[in-house]
Amino acid sequence: MVAPPFSLPRSSHASVSLADLRGRRGVLVFYPADWEPVSQEQLVLYQEYLGEIARLGGSLIGVSTDHIWCHGAFARAAGINYPLLADDHPQGAVSRAFGAYDDGAGASSRTLFVLDERGVIRWSQSYPAAVNPGVDGILTALEAMGAWDRDEPGRITRSHGGVMTQGTTQPETEAIGEVWPALPFQEWKATLETLHMWTQIVGKVKLELVPFLNEWWQVGFTVTARGLTTSTIPLGHRVFQVDFDFIDHRLDIDVSDGRSRTILLQPRSVADFYQEFMGALAELGIQVRISTSPVEVENTIPFEQDKVHSSYDPKYVTRWWRILLQADRLLQQYRTPFTGKSSPVLFWWGSFDLSESRFSGRPAPEREWPTRWMALGADQEQACAGFWPGSGKVQAPAFFAYTFPEPPGCREAAIQPDSAYYHPDLSEFILPYEEARLSPSPDQTILSFFESAFEVGTTLAGWDRAALERPDPLPHRQGERP
Repeated sequence: MVAPPFSLPRSSHASVSLADLRGRRGVLVFYPADWEPVSQEQLVLYQEYLGEIARLGGSLIGVSTDHIWCHGAFARAAGINYPLLADDHPQGAVSRAFGAYDDGAGASSRTLFVLDERGVIRWSQSYPAAVNPGVDGILTALEAMGAWDRDEPGRITRSHGGVMTQGTTQPETEAIGEVWPALPFQEWKATLETLHMWTQIVGKVKLELVPFLNEWWQVGFTVTARGLTTSTIPLGHRVFQVDFDFIDHRLDIDVSDGRSRTILLQPRSVADFYQEFMGALAELGIQVRISTSPVEVENTIPFEQDKVHSSYDPKYVTRWWRILLQADRLLQQYRTPFTGKSSPVLFWWGSFDLSESRFSGRPAPEREWPTRWMALGADQEQACAGFWPGSGKVQAPAFFAYTFPEPPGCREAAIQPDSAYYHPDLSEFILPYEEARLSPSPDQTILSFFESAFEVGTTLAGWDRAALERPDPLPHRQGERP
């Protein structure tokens, strides 16, 4: 989210605006009052770290509802050399715009913001009035944005997984790395298990607030050019959304009233992530209670108690997301010829897979299910295809496909390519990711797997394929210009 525009006086003859920060990394410090003891301690500490903040490209600015005369006297007495801005006319207007105003106290709340060179809020955090936030959060946020280019301060330079990205155009392979990168399961298993729980926490918030859509389509996330998004979630007359950014490794919460919060994605326990995320929602006026029990995994530790899972390796998270990007692209292409009911391409935070489902139009045979949500998701005949990073009986990333209910003869059927196989314990066809990515044409290998598994399963199940399929009416539109 771009920071709200502002222009506030720092003295009787000078002011500072958001535009003045462009090309620099703004560090905005909202605080209750100049002479208040915790604020005094906080602002003096920042003066001591002013050189380190500047080294990382930061320009520090304090904001409170004190008058400029009060700021001047306080700055001289405390030895403060950075700007202190007066948000007092009208009272707290800029603080309110940033969601950093305490109506009860009639003053700015203790809130920190770190902005990038374009004025986009990259990190924010609120604190109780009695707590000195310290400087660690600011330094960590600035360091997470990458190296600061002193020679060209207007240029954005960040490092992600060994690849430098800049505000200038680069070849695709430079900017995002391999199209189909290696993803060794054991190398990132701990990170995968932690990230899985983080997505479940966010997903359960969405589950509580969005209206039901058939087959649970309302709860899934969608892939974005930077990560994953919940898309919009209704909250009375407001809406909000939560975005996982796997390029800059942050979680953004944006609300339609203009307020936002950012949480850095870094090594931390599930319990810590849960507390900070739910706290950030509360600060934004989003009151929601969720079940804190993990689902669809062997792990049973409630989120608020889970200090076990605490790994986060950004290199492998970015690789996994790159694979999701490509899998999403191919699944969008794969679903084109089907004219019957079909799902969007969705990321399912319960099972941690990306998939697309097609439906025959006939109900599935009735049977007993352990839970109601499983029954609602399996009430119709369907064929599913997708990508999964691995777990349980398949300790490696893989593409999968299945027809439900499983038709007789499916287990013995031959499908394409030769590296694909039927997994009897999962009742699914499996194409190992490593086999696909190392093939001469990964796109063709993966699409042939999806199409072959669909043809085998639905033909054996007696689907009316002639009524449900047609040739692609726009065959040239496959991500390239004709």
